[in-house]
Order: sequence, then C-alpha cells, then structure tokens
Amino acid sequence: MKVPGTDHVQLAMSKGSEDRVRGFYGKKLGMKETTKPQALAGRRGCWFASGAAQVHLGVAYSALVGEALDEILAKCQAALSAH
Repeated sequence: MKVPGTDHVQLAMSKGSEDRVRGFYGKKLGMKETTKPQALAGRRGCWFASGAAQVHLGVAYSALVGEALDEILAKCQAALSAH
C-alpha cells in the first residue's frame, strides 16, 4: 500500500483561541477558513485550506512533564519572539 499524500493535519488549540487562530492562519498565512461538516459544526475549532493543504484545529491540550520548566519556558518565549 502506498500513501500518496496527506488529506489534512489536525492541530490542537486552547479553548477560546478561535480569534487568535483565525488571525494567524486566515490573516497572516492567507488560508481560507472552510466550513466544518454538519456533524462537527457544534464543536469548537476552525478549519482552513490553501490549495491542497488543509489544517483542522480543535480544542485540546497537551501536558508535558519535565525539569527546569523555567528554562523551557524561556526557550519557548525566545523562539516565539524570534518570529
């Protein structure tokens, strides 16, 4: 069996961040927001497309366990400010 491509990428977003997501994917990246299927319309999140690329964002969270969390946070903040 071959996998000739990707249908979409599912990414997690935090609850209530739809406006930020629309600002990034819609305004900054220029992707078009698409309508979710009826069965998923009531759930939070946003879907975007640009050409064949599709990005689906849904409310979820990630949890990491680690040491030196202040150092990790500083690295993440530095990476964000570099963009």
